[in-house]
Amino acid sequence: MFISPFWIVCSYLLQVAESTLWSRVERIQISDEAVDLRDAYIKTGIVTDQYEDDATHVALATLVRADVIASWNFRHLVNPSRIRGFSGVNAMQGYGPVVILTPADLNRILEESDEYKDKDS
Repeated sequence: MFISPFWIVCSYLLQVAESTLWSRVERIQISDEAVDLRDAYIKTGIVTDQYEDDATHVALATLVRADVIASWNFRHLVNPSRIRGFSGVNAMQGYGPVVILTPADLNRILEESDEYKDKDS
């Protein structure tokens, strides 16, 4: 069997990129506080317990004060009514609002932001 040197190099570069990417990802443990917040979202009917993973996602992002949640999940996350609901529960619990955007919207905002504009333009 012949293995192309190109394939070996590509495989190596992919491994390096992946390890670099994962080294920059913050891992978050599900705490009792996150479970309580998730349960509050479910209890108020923002999402049903069938979608507790979505509620957990929002609870964890809330607790770590994430700037934004990027998602393509229009039914349960990128939905104005649900975003207002999540933010309302957060306010009642003493947390800040959540911002949930599609990756495309987030990318557009970042590209338009002065902070991310190319210094040469």
